[in-house]
Amino acid sequence: MVKILFDLDEHLDSLANDLHEKYGLNMKPTVRNEFHCIDVLLTDTTYPYGKDWMPQMSFQIFFARKVIVLKAVRLPKELQNKGIGTHCFNWLVDLCKKYDIEQIEGEAVGDSKGFWTSKGCVETPKKTIYQLHAHTLK
Repeated sequence: MVKILFDLDEHLDSLANDLHEKYGLNMKPTVRNEFHCIDVLLTDTTYPYGKDWMPQMSFQIFFARKVIVLKAVRLPKELQNKGIGTHCFNWLVDLCKKYDIEQIEGEAVGDSKGFWTSKGCVETPKKTIYQLHAHTLK
């Protein structure tokens, strides 16, 4: 588990560096080992938010189930439609490949449904699902 956490820290640092270089964001990761999963939160607490939220991404990795549960990708309105969400999604797919994760689960809500559908996610009554093996076979 220590090696996985070390590797994950390096992978998270690469995402944070990319988001800083390409978009000027200062995302800082917080990682908690919950034993049944690893809980990850990235936030930019330096972002000057007012009525909107700060940029953040939150997910859990369940190695035994081979699933990542994407809890949130939140961007203030002025940061939407700039490629940040796509960059984070592609990074998450790479993370899944690195750890042999088969599926990303989440819940597309409101305006985000079109974004997730465009990425190849399937909407079910309870969740939005991205199956990695379905996309690697194409």
